[in-house]
Amino acid sequence: MMPLMQSIFWFGMGLLRNNFSLTKGFDYWKTNVERGLNASIRFWPPILVGLYSFVPTRFGNLYMDSLNFLYAIILSYMVNVHKEEAQEAGMVKKPEEQTRQKLETFVA
Repeated sequence: MMPLMQSIFWFGMGLLRNNFSLTKGFDYWKTNVERGLNASIRFWPPILVGLYSFVPTRFGNLYMDSLNFLYAIILSYMVNVHKEEAQEAGMVKKPEEQTRQKLETFVA
């Protein structure tokens, strides 16, 4: 189930980031799905061992929901980290620069 959900997530993010272009969405999927699967394989097994070994049954839902929320944050970071690194390296213009250039073009 995990590889299917990861594939859907990365392909969907590729579609959203590239104006619903199927080829660019597939390219985005190809470049990121391996990182996502590696993160899942490292994150979930210890969580499940903890759930079935140490967490009382009545707190199981709270435990899993909290860690699902944490994993959503991790995936969000993984989606956005490349953009931030590219901005720091000067490969992509920062949003403030884009806004300033649009204003200068509009005013000129």
